[in-house]
Amino acid sequence: YYIEAIKQSQQRTIIILTHIEKMLDIFRIYCEQSDRPEDLRRFRILRARYIDDPGKTVIEIAEEENVDKTTVSRDLREVMKPLSALLFGIDGVRM
Repeated sequence: YYIEAIKQSQQRTIIILTHIEKMLDIFRIYCEQSDRPEDLRRFRILRARYIDDPGKTVIEIAEEENVDKTTVSRDLREVMKPLSALLFGIDGVRM
């Protein structure tokens, strides 16, 4: 029973990680096709902060993007709504 529970947990983890990767790809494509340059910047910031290994600090990202650190923080907040909707569906919209 214990080994079966581990297998099920591993399968759920794989499904969740695959879903996250797909939704990040959808979000990346949306940002790349957007007419607003800040959308692509926001994706780069999201990636640099939370996805790339190692993640960068807000100050490091601000220097790379040539923006103020408050812009980086604001951009991270701005990507959470659409990304939450993609990741969690309607439950993400309610957050």
